[in-house]
Amino acid sequence: MIEIDNLGFQADKFKLKNISFNVAQKEYFVLLGPTGSGKTSLIKCIAGLYKPTSGKVIKNRNEITNILPEKRNIGYVPQRFALFPHMDVQDNIEFGMKIRGTDAKEIKTRLGSVVEWLKIAPLLKREIDSLSGGEKQKVSLARAVVVRPDLLLLDEPFASIEESFRKKLWFELKKFLSYIEIPVIHITHNLDEACALGEKVGILINGELKQTGSVTQVLDHPCSKEIASFLGYNNIFKGTVVRNTKAKSLIRTDSFDIKIINRVNIQPGDQIEFCIRQQDLKIIRENYPI
Repeated sequence: MIEIDNLGFQADKFKLKNISFNVAQKEYFVLLGPTGSGKTSLIKCIAGLYKPTSGKVIKNRNEITNILPEKRNIGYVPQRFALFPHMDVQDNIEFGMKIRGTDAKEIKTRLGSVVEWLKIAPLLKREIDSLSGGEKQKVSLARAVVVRPDLLLLDEPFASIEESFRKKLWFELKKFLSYIEIPVIHITHNLDEACALGEKVGILINGELKQTGSVTQVLDHPCSKEIASFLGYNNIFKGTVVRNTKAKSLIRTDSFDIKIINRVNIQPGDQIEFCIRQQDLKIIRENYPI
């Protein structure tokens, strides 16, 4: 389990502000946000590559905020993979085990397992520069998980992979991670990617964690106009509560009236904003029986 407690970080004028969330064992957490929102800075703080200005990073109930990166046992796949170009694929994968002093027999066993799961045996003696984006992604992932980390951090791992191949890799990754049963924090700005992979989602905007919850909770029920706009809900209207009952309220806008099911505490006379998702719209002829 990983817990982020009131974490802050500052670099020049940018700040991460009071970030708190947790990821349970075996849980897949996707962190969404626009470019420049602080997603990479946040996971670099978790990995130990950046030093937080406040707050705590807790792994399996032990605080690791001030522990060196190599002592945290965290697997990290950066956006550009950061593979060693002077080593072949096998040497890249084995590197982390060797610097940890893993014995040769164990290295062979772990290498065999990760190669089988990711189907990369034909790549082992290839040079890094000869690999495609998808192949580099698999090698980078293999290197991160073969050390048997307590947590896996993925920073836009599919950003450099062509669209036609990306979705195939989503499902291969999900299948592979079901074997290793560790918590994952995956950052992206791609909503389809978040829906395909995530069990829990967080929305990070301008250095602040605005909302967390299950994929359904966050994507279907954004808690603010800012989040709804980021999620692509463009049909956002202003209206006035005309009347309400225990179950429903009537909202009047400049263009139309609409009845909504009550999920929040609103009263007649309240000025509100609401969105109507495109996928919930249905166009029918006037007076057509519903």
